[in-house]
Amino acid sequence: MTYHELVKAIESYGCHAELGPSGLHNWGIEQNPHELATFLTAVGSFHSILEIGTGYRAGLTRFLANVFAFQVTSVDIKNYGHDLHGATLIVLPPECPLWVSAQRFDVVLLDGPKEYYALKEAYEHYESYGKIVALHDIAGLRACQDVKRFWGEQSRYKNGRKKRGFHEVIADGPAAAGLGWCRRG
Repeated sequence: MTYHELVKAIESYGCHAELGPSGLHNWGIEQNPHELATFLTAVGSFHSILEIGTGYRAGLTRFLANVFAFQVTSVDIKNYGHDLHGATLIVLPPECPLWVSAQRFDVVLLDGPKEYYALKEAYEHYESYGKIVALHDIAGLRACQDVKRFWGEQSRYKNGRKKRGFHEVIADGPAAAGLGWCRRG
């Protein structure tokens, strides 16, 4: 799909009210349509994704599994009872929130931990699981200042210049959540 087709598809399935239109299906995809479409276009073809942080509506999980038929494994500390239509949900106890797997994925998307040290621990644990590692909420929207800080430390040199291999998209306006990613070999 082209960028414009992706934006249209994301909007038709429905975004969280703070990030975009509710769409026909009202899935509550917790992504800004522009940012997600830019990310999906930029990373190219992939088939498997590990999502850390399914979310209470599981919108992104359902979107990627149903619309693209990606192999989606989503990890959360709670089962919200959604029919994930072919995606795999791994529910972990909150006191042991890191999942161990021998499987490797094309993309790892960290969209769960928002507190600095929990995100750092998850990043260090999961970064070797994917060829591409992505973080959502890098703009600090919705009380995600720790994610913004962590992404800045990972993606930039001390002089503020972006490190090689790190990419990001942050939409203009109040719906800017931000999505950043890097390629791992």
